[in-house]
Amino acid sequence: MVDSTKNHPDLVAKSLFAMSTGTLGIYIGSITGGFFVGSFLSGRYAQRYHLTSLMIAGRIAACAGLTAGLMIFLAGYVHELFLFGATIFVGIGNGLTMPSSSVGAMSVRRRLAGSAAGLSGALTVAGGAIITFLSSAMLNDQNGVYVLFAMMRLCSALGLLAALAIRWLDQREVDT
Repeated sequence: MVDSTKNHPDLVAKSLFAMSTGTLGIYIGSITGGFFVGSFLSGRYAQRYHLTSLMIAGRIAACAGLTAGLMIFLAGYVHELFLFGATIFVGIGNGLTMPSSSVGAMSVRRRLAGSAAGLSGALTVAGGAIITFLSSAMLNDQNGVYVLFAMMRLCSALGLLAALAIRWLDQREVDT
């Protein structure tokens, strides 16, 4: 039976760092700060770079940050700054990726932009719910940080593969 009351970062922070809820809130807020930075960069560079370039850059930032964080933990350096420092890169990556992916989804058929936006949002929420359920089923006090890193890294890598596939399709369309 999955304990639906456990929150992933909360469980990891409590089991590894004996962190107060106030400190945890500040650290989790830093992920949102990363999203702000990524969104700013996306707005700044959207005119210069293609949508897929920004999506790929965002997914690379997320994958690189999570990979570095996991490697640091595997090397034996266990500290909350390494956990949340790595997840800030997920925020930056999402900030770079989400505006471009939203524009891309809504621009395929302009007359269906509202439907595309609704479907995109629904798939995002459903995907998040499924990943949260799967993470909760695997997460415990002993493996918490590794499962958290692994699930986040897997999702970021799948997003990178999707962005690369979109780039490949775009280039194939231009070549024909």
